Amino acid sequence: MRDKALFAALALCAGAFNGCGAARPANYYQLTPAAGAGARSDPGPYAVALLLSPMTSSQLYHEDRIVYTSEGEAMGRYEFQRWAEPAPEMIDDVLLRQLDDSGRFQHISMLRSNARGDYLLRGRL
Repeated sequence: MRDKALFAALALCAGAFNGCGAARPANYYQLTPAAGAGARSDPGPYAVALLLSPMTSSQLYHEDRIVYTSEGEAMGRYEFQRWAEPAPEMIDDVLLRQLDDSGRFQHISMLRSNARGDYLLRGRL
């Protein structure tokens, strides 16, 4: 009888400790422009105002988990690898900074209700 009680207590403790492991921490990633990638070039700017439309994408990319493909067809999302903010928004920010830092356009801005420009740049992720 005593052995059965001892075995039950040990089994209960083992089961309790099995679920007490530390949770795996999530890693967060952010897109940043390469150093010197947007350096101004010698030619003067084009006499145009450029508008950037917000990047469109599948709803899958609006979540913080990073999407991957396997053998070109199957898609999945990493459990512990995450974006610091939605990928389309990060791409918008990096593209806007890179184009602005290049000095190739008179004016660059995101497309808003009151924005005016000569050309509209659109993209899809």
